[in-house]
Amino acid sequence: MTYDIPYIKIPSAMLTNDDLLSACKDKNKQIILSTGMSTVEEIDHAVDVLDSRGLTLLHCNSTYPAPLNELNLSCIMTLKKRYGLEVGYSGHEFRLGTSVNAVALGATAVSYTHLTLPTSDLV
Repeated sequence: MTYDIPYIKIPSAMLTNDDLLSACKDKNKQIILSTGMSTVEEIDHAVDVLDSRGLTLLHCNSTYPAPLNELNLSCIMTLKKRYGLEVGYSGHEFRLGTSVNAVALGATAVSYTHLTLPTSDLV
């Protein structure tokens, strides 16, 4: 069986793997890149390697479950301003309401319990 998946999601633990980033870029598919556990410099570098066309960043806290007081949803707006890219949210907490709040703050994709969808598919 062959699948034609429209995008590739790269977990935050692989954000510094330049070989993987380059191989994903070469597939010419939309890339969704999770940013948990990453520094701004690491995200800068990954965005440069991926060439930002068709790239969506996901803000997340990589703790399982993520404590609500550590989610820092304002980072969605920070990433949008810094990179000028689509930015989503990857929720690792037990409450769905946080993902709804992320959309209200401008998130254009939501990954919740590792199911990733553009927010336009949720309405």
